[in-house]
Parts: sequence; C-alpha cells; structure tokens
Amino acid sequence: MRISRLPGIHHDSNAILLNDGEFATLVDCGTSWYQLLQLERVKGKLGDSQLNQIALTSMRFPHCGAAAYLSENFSDAQVVIHESSVSKMETGDFFHSWANRFDSDMPRTKTTGISDESELKIGVKALHCPGHSADSISYVVESEGLIITGSLVPRADRIARWDLPTGNPIEHLHSLEKVLCLELDILVPAHGPAIKGKEHVMDVLSRHIAAMEQVVEDSGIRPSNWPRPANTVLYHSPPGWPLEEIEESYGKSSQSSPPPADTL
Repeated sequence: MRISRLPGIHHDSNAILLNDGEFATLVDCGTSWYQLLQLERVKGKLGDSQLNQIALTSMRFPHCGAAAYLSENFSDAQVVIHESSVSKMETGDFFHSWANRFDSDMPRTKTTGISDESELKIGVKALHCPGHSADSISYVVESEGLIITGSLVPRADRIARWDLPTGNPIEHLHSLEKVLCLELDILVPAHGPAIKGKEHVMDVLSRHIAAMEQVVEDSGIRPSNWPRPANTVLYHSPPGWPLEEIEESYGKSSQSSPPPADTL
C-alpha cells in the first residue's frame, strides 16, 4: 500500500492518502479554505486509482471542512465519521466543528457512520479514541504498523486540547494508553511529520500520557505555565517540549506554495 502525507496548510490538518493501486482512501482533508488546492494535490497523487472514501478523524473544521467539496468532485466518494457526528455533519453544525471560531460556515456534508473496530473499504481499521472530542477516531493500518491519530496526538511536541465541545481529559488519557498498547512503528499526527520507529512512538506517547495524568490529577485545569491557546488552535504547547524537526515550519505555508507531500 502506498501511503502519502499531504502536509496541512495553515490551520489544516495533515491529509493522508492510502492507495493500494486500485482503491484509495483519504484520511482527513483540511478546512474548506484550501479545498481547491487540496483537490489538485489529491489528484496528483492518485495516479490511475479512484478515491473511494474520505475517512474523518473528527468533525473539527481543520480535519473535515473540505469533505463535502472533495466528495462531490470524486464521484460522490463516501465520507465516513464516527456515528455520533453524522447528524451534526449533515446540518453543518458550526459549534461542535469549531468552525465558528474560524469565522467560517461548516459545509453540510453527507456522511456514513462508523464505530470502534469498523473496517474501511481499503482494509484499514477504525479505533474510537475519544478525549479531544467524543467522536475522535484513529485509523490503524495493521499491515504497515501505522496509526493516523488526528487530534489525539496533534504533533509530537503538542498536546490535544480537552476544553472544546465534547472534550474529556480522562477519556483522552485512556485513548492514549490504548494506542500505546498497540506498539506500532509509525504514528502520523494531525500536524507535522510522521513519528517513526517503535521506540520513538512509545516515547512520544508516554510523554503525552504523563502530561495528561497531571491534567486529570488537577481536575482538568491547564497547567499555569502552559500558554493560553488561540481560539483557532486545537492543541496546547507545553513549554520545554522539543520540536521533532526544526525544518518543519508549521503555519508558514502559503496557498500558492504548499509544503511537499511525503511518502511513508
């Protein structure tokens, strides 16, 4: 299976294209702001394959905003999301999607509900990982020892917010522990480069777990030395956490010059 990461532009999450040569699934798709560019990026990576499915890790706007547009332009590719968010997606709920904090509408999107352990068309397993949001799903590619986490792990050096609609720090901690037990080789976070190597993945997850244990012990209160996040940011930035790659400059990409895709 060919797995390509399309780095997020500005607020957009990473979009991950899974392609077995015949069928393809796109995991997350970014906001609606750059949907025209996202369409061309996906087409450029598909080759002779057909995009059959768009799988969303949650209904947060940076992960799902372009889903309706992309689905329409790929012969009504099926859009899947956790079953608890189907009605919210179809009504364009801009509160739970957090689109209102981006001064954006949430496009109404027809979706199909999935649940824990659901199998995607391309043989990828859904893993329900609530915490950042009640509908958060990670996608496991067992043949590659790989997991796509969405905002469960926003980036190696960032930790997911739990103070947004349907967030829960205790559930988030349990979800991180569940992923740790899988002992996978590659973790693709919501932003930034993939985390590669079983030891590296375990180290990053352990760091996130330790931070969340402290948050839970403090009744969900953000540590006083953590900077207050902007309304459009879905993660916290603990001071002293090292950057995984200094060369990656998240948030400085432009629409006319997107960061290049990489193959995992």
